[in-house]
Amino acid sequence: MNPKITLIISITTEKNIEQYLKNIKNQLLENIEVIFVYDKIDKNTNKILENFCKNDGAYLKIISEKNRSHGFLKNKSLNIAQGDFITFIDSTDDIDFNFMEKLYKKAKNEDLDLLISVSYEKIKDYSLSKNMCENVFNFQDMNKSIFYLSNTLKGNLYRRNLLDTYKIRFPTMLSFEDKPFLLETFLTAKHVSILLREPALNMKSEYSSNELLDMIQISTLILNIFKKYDMFNTYKKLLLNFKIYFLKKGYTKIKDKNDYFNLMKEDLINLSQNKKLCDAFLHELNEENLKFYKNCLKSQDFNQFNLNMTFTKINEKLDEKQQKLNFINGNLSKWTEKLNNKENKINNLKTKLDNEKKQMKINEKNQNNREITIQIKEANLKDKETRITQLQENLDNKEKKLDNKIEKYNNLEKELIKKESSINTKFKELETEKELLNEKIKHLEDKETRITQLQENLDNKEKKLDNKIEKYNNLEKELIKKESSINTKFKELETEKELLNEKIKHLEDKETNIIQLQEKLKVQEEKIDQKHVKYVDNLNKITNNLEKNQKEYEKRLIKIDEDITLKKIEFEQMQNNNSNKKSNTPKISIIICAYNREEYLKRCLNSVKNQTLKNIEIICADDGSTDNTLDVFRKYANKDHRFKFFTQKNSGPGVARNKAIKMATGEYIMFLDSDDWIDLNTCEELYKKVKLNDLDILLFLMKNYSEETGEYYEDSYYNLTPIPDDFENKVFSHEDISNIIFSISISACQKIYKRSLVKKVHFAEKLLFEDNPFFWGVMLQAKRMSLLKKHFYLRSRHTSSITSEYDNKYFDVIPISNKVISIFKELNLVNMYKYQLTNYKINYISQWYHMMEEKYKNTFWDLMHDDFQKLHEDKKIDSLMLNNLNEPNKLFYLRTLKSRSYVELDYLEKYSDEK
Repeated sequence: MNPKITLIISITTEKNIEQYLKNIKNQLLENIEVIFVYDKIDKNTNKILENFCKNDGAYLKIISEKNRSHGFLKNKSLNIAQGDFITFIDSTDDIDFNFMEKLYKKAKNEDLDLLISVSYEKIKDYSLSKNMCENVFNFQDMNKSIFYLSNTLKGNLYRRNLLDTYKIRFPTMLSFEDKPFLLETFLTAKHVSILLREPALNMKSEYSSNELLDMIQISTLILNIFKKYDMFNTYKKLLLNFKIYFLKKGYTKIKDKNDYFNLMKEDLINLSQNKKLCDAFLHELNEENLKFYKNCLKSQDFNQFNLNMTFTKINEKLDEKQQKLNFINGNLSKWTEKLNNKENKINNLKTKLDNEKKQMKINEKNQNNREITIQIKEANLKDKETRITQLQENLDNKEKKLDNKIEKYNNLEKELIKKESSINTKFKELETEKELLNEKIKHLEDKETRITQLQENLDNKEKKLDNKIEKYNNLEKELIKKESSINTKFKELETEKELLNEKIKHLEDKETNIIQLQEKLKVQEEKIDQKHVKYVDNLNKITNNLEKNQKEYEKRLIKIDEDITLKKIEFEQMQNNNSNKKSNTPKISIIICAYNREEYLKRCLNSVKNQTLKNIEIICADDGSTDNTLDVFRKYANKDHRFKFFTQKNSGPGVARNKAIKMATGEYIMFLDSDDWIDLNTCEELYKKVKLNDLDILLFLMKNYSEETGEYYEDSYYNLTPIPDDFENKVFSHEDISNIIFSISISACQKIYKRSLVKKVHFAEKLLFEDNPFFWGVMLQAKRMSLLKKHFYLRSRHTSSITSEYDNKYFDVIPISNKVISIFKELNLVNMYKYQLTNYKINYISQWYHMMEEKYKNTFWDLMHDDFQKLHEDKKIDSLMLNNLNEPNKLFYLRTLKSRSYVELDYLEKYSDEK
């Protein structure tokens, strides 16, 4: 049964890690798979995680690789995940004890492909409607919300089947890898919903310059994702504005703007070469983004770009001020119109008065009788004139006051605008707080109902426990009955034991006879050793005479040593055949190959010589050393008959090991590198385990030792962490571990093998990575394997280790990968492992290509391109590759075929095609 949820946790800090693990352990939802992912961590935290994984269930795994991108590690965890759903969080995130249960219930009940968890405070920021929060929808209902919701990967729930069907994975070599992953999931998910949560998960706020540079490629990658699903035209306006917004965001944050500007301009120029896309940029971008786009294309360097952008900002501010001035001038024109109207009225009144005066003078001539009335009217007119002058003065004063008021009005208007904006922001904050409070109240009410439900569940569980206690009591009674039957059987066994003791005494008598025979053999061996001493004396005399011809002497010495060792072996085989006693055959043959390892060799040989299991043979191979390695082997062989040695021209460990296997006579075979060593009880414990279970292969653990610092340290690869702990007590074959076999250490030194199995297999000769074909040859043919989780083997790490420089020696990865595939073909296992095998082939080669030094890359590309071309020309193999490769490996395979040089391949790797 698959786990319900696979929880992928990125370990970002070592602080409070134990408390965080307790929170994970206390989740209400059962049957959770947890995968811990990290690239840099201290030893203490690593031990805490490993202990946690050992003690708390089978569905706990650790993925640890130094200096790997987040995208690479997340993809690796996705490839081994087994849960129906997948979620991602960081070790700094605080999650409720029922968070996983909420996610799983909602996703299961509503048959969701994608469940987005959004905190309460982000609802308004993301402009989400209530319908979206309550109902099931897809990307067509989301519009611009799709870009807001793609801001965070963490806390969401993804259906694993959806990710595998569409082969959705993270970009491996880029930062901001979450955004394209989440957007592609949106476009493929048919059933999406939102879960409101509290509190918010932590968001990364600071990025390095190299990370910010990746924003350019990420923005182009997002365009290509929408093109891939024929959604570019639907979201064209939003996409193009988002791209420019994303580029602006990176430009404002980065300190080193020169590199960013050059890459950004190159990216926009490449996009603008497509006329349709160029027209879309010009017509669909909003005014602010369009200015940014045009300025970037116009500017020759980032200094000019900065000047252009500052000019545009200044012009925008001037436009704003001009609008304000126009507004003030409009108000002033209104006031001046009002004043002009009043002046016109006053002038009209004056003209009326003048007319009345004229009329009065005319009436004076004609109407002398009305002098009194006229005088009265004149007095009234004078009063009116004085009033008009007063009105005129008042109007002038009012005009001045109006001017003052206009100035005050303008100042007040500015203050009011500021106050209005602050009031609006406060009002909005109050509204959001009000909404949040209402939602929190609802959330608390929901929590109350859930608590009551939990109480009911606890009551039900209590009843179930009572039932279990009753069952336990019944079982106890049955056990008492079984115990009585066991006691009777035990008595029978005691009688059998007495019979066995008698047989053991008989065997001991035989053993004394064998010891006597061994003493005779020792006497014969001493005679041979005396002959060997004579040979050495003769050789010393020859060396004195042939100092001038030293090279010829060395060749003869090598032949003589080989003859002596062959005669020794023939003699021992004769002894074994004559005695016909199994006790004389070594239990384990230990094979040690060395090339110029005099410095570390004695430590290695002493660890083998002093093993608690004495009946072993040690076969030492000198691979044409130029130091005193051969002399060290010779001294040990002279003192201890269990040591055998031979020398050869420098041909590599593959040739030496194959020769040593032919010489081996032990029941089981082990390999030991000449600068490493093993614990003194290694052979005894391993032999007991293999004999007890009749094993073909037994795997055990390795520990690393730094020659520079003197520190011991472990790693997940040699700790065999992919293999569950319960396999330690099981006997299994490759079929039982088919899902993890490609994650297991291939080191030949990390296993003990039945000799009959090893005789069928050979190491690759005169090639680096010779362990690879040997590993697959024995692992796929072994029928009975087991695991012993103890650190018997100690690996020496020093500056002269084989894998210290990535030069032309590593071209051998290509023929080695082909040898591995041929082994699967010979054993008819290609179909069974087609997904793992195809991805192993491409990933193995691409990994070494990316690590290769620049001066060797061109030659490596030639070999790789020819190899891929042969695969491509075979239609069956080509279709097998294309149907089973994951997205990153498929892209690398196709880009290598498409490229005409390593430079073009590197360019394609950095900047993906428009299509």
